Formats: sequence, C-alpha cells, structure tokens
Amino acid sequence: MNSLIIRLPYLIAMCMFAIPASTVAVIAICLGAVNFWVHSNLDVSLGPLDYIFITPPFHRAHHSMAEIAIDRNFGNIFSCWDYIFDSAVNPTDELNISEKGFEIESKTVVRQIIGI
Repeated sequence: MNSLIIRLPYLIAMCMFAIPASTVAVIAICLGAVNFWVHSNLDVSLGPLDYIFITPPFHRAHHSMAEIAIDRNFGNIFSCWDYIFDSAVNPTDELNISEKGFEIESKTVVRQIIGI
C-alpha cells in the first residue's frame, strides 16, 4: 500500500496526460513488482548491469543502520543515479548483516500495511 501511495502522483499524472487506463494499470503492476524485487531477500548480481539497475543487495544497504550506508542508495529502479551523484555504497557482507531499520510490534503490522 505504501508503495502505491508513493507512486500515486506518477499514476495520476499519466491519467492527466490521457495515457490509456490499461497502460497505467500495467505500469502500476510493474512498479509493484519492482518493489517486491528490491525488497526480496535474494543475493543476486546482474554483473555489470548492477551499475544501472537496482538489485536486492544494493537496496538492502539503503535500509542498513550502519554509518556508511546512511543516506545512500536512493534509486528506485536505476542505481546509476546513485553512482552519478556519489550517493552509492556497494553492498557488502557487513551491510547485509547489520541492523536494518526499526522493529514494528506485531499488533501494529496491519496498521502499517494499510497506512493508518
């Protein structure tokens, strides 16, 4: 739900420019799939394409609480922007096992999912 809310302005803009609803729906599904991809617990490398596209390990570093990873790896789909603007940190084993984000109490998970 959070992913949809964040991308809602893009989807509204596409509708405003008379992009067909079926195309907007496909794009929304693709954006959701990308969100699941980057948040998966896979250790995948795309080889040299890692410098262009986000991979789960690259995005996982974004959620790390390690000092070196704070305010890094902002890319949504393309990692190249982080390399261009010097905000990229390459994923390491240290960042992979470091503390991630914050803990949510189980009784508030449903509220977090639906955004209230």
